[in-house]
Amino acid sequence: MRKRRNFWHLILTIFSLISLVYLIIFVKPDQNLQALIFKIPPLPLFLTLVFLFLASLISFVFRNLRWGIFAGLFIVGLLILMLYHFAQPFFIIMLLALFFVLELVFSHKR
Repeated sequence: MRKRRNFWHLILTIFSLISLVYLIIFVKPDQNLQALIFKIPPLPLFLTLVFLFLASLISFVFRNLRWGIFAGLFIVGLLILMLYHFAQPFFIIMLLALFFVLELVFSHKR
């Protein structure tokens, strides 16, 4: 029996893409966003929106939430490594190995 596509993932994909494009176009990197009494730097918001966009898109395309979450975390992990100048092949291979092991652990059927 085929799994149905969950269209909530598609709605979340569109919403996070629109938010991400708005953040990239209209917010300066050194400008803090004001939310009530809190000042939020744009980098954590950017990484969160990238994760939500990729996780929901991949979950919708492949019909597997776990793959979407892992792919989103992997890309965000790569972006964080690049931000701190740890983009050497060793670190990328270690990150890839970590997500490969996580996939093996969570795909194990009980």
